[in-house]
Amino acid sequence: MSQGLFHRAIMESGVALLPGFITSSYDVVSAIVANLSACGQVDSEALMNCLRGKSEEEILAINKAFKIIPGLVDGIFLPRHPQELLASADFQPVPSIIGVNNDEYGWIIPSDLIKYGTQTEMNRETVKAVLQKASTMLMLSPEMGDLLMEEYIGDNEDPLTLQTQFHEMMEDYLFVIPALQVANFQRSHAPVYFYEFQHQPSFSKDIKPSYVKADHGDEVLFVFGNPFRGRYVKMTEEELLLSRKMMKYWANFARNGNPNSEGLPHWPLFDQEESNTCSWTCSL
Repeated sequence: MSQGLFHRAIMESGVALLPGFITSSYDVVSAIVANLSACGQVDSEALMNCLRGKSEEEILAINKAFKIIPGLVDGIFLPRHPQELLASADFQPVPSIIGVNNDEYGWIIPSDLIKYGTQTEMNRETVKAVLQKASTMLMLSPEMGDLLMEEYIGDNEDPLTLQTQFHEMMEDYLFVIPALQVANFQRSHAPVYFYEFQHQPSFSKDIKPSYVKADHGDEVLFVFGNPFRGRYVKMTEEELLLSRKMMKYWANFARNGNPNSEGLPHWPLFDQEESNTCSWTCSL
């Protein structure tokens, strides 16, 4: 439906392969709604009729169970799951900027969206409990949870180490791995420019815990020039310079499909070694 309408794509901290955002079946969601509403395991029409008889308070209570309701592969707008479309090269290739921040699961997502894993001290049982609670929302199978525990947590028992490893695990699973997957699918068909935003905004140091680096969404202020508006946040001269450079890269890409221009450090194309990645800091 959208073929030919988009000629560039910029994917900041989120791509079509994020776990839990798209599903091929609404059976899981329907089962949860049926259980929470006490409507029972009935067909779609009966479930809708049952829900229409609920009060506002009852509907709001059901909604609280869902932080994210995934999009559905309906065969029309989404003919197949994005993973299948990308793997089979059944998509319209356009130049892309794809990137992540270096602490995507640092503060805002665990505290405001998922509400898991914000404890300052964690133990192995806490990590397992968090993964179990998040499994439905993130479509995380028990087998995948075990693999993540083995790869990232291992035999660690130290609470601070566990917290660091847990945040890295969630960041990789939710953002980094999907972004790299999409970049690798795309790079054979169209130019891909990959970045990692690493700068912790000065204004957030009094708001977020000291261990948080570049949190989810921190780059947006710099891309859209918020430092120059001056009404909400005050930034350093170095941050103003960083914002100018990022706006220039983004504007170049929007115009030409290439972020590079005279006076800017060269941003190379993403390659199969995944080594050509721009790192955004105030030293840029």
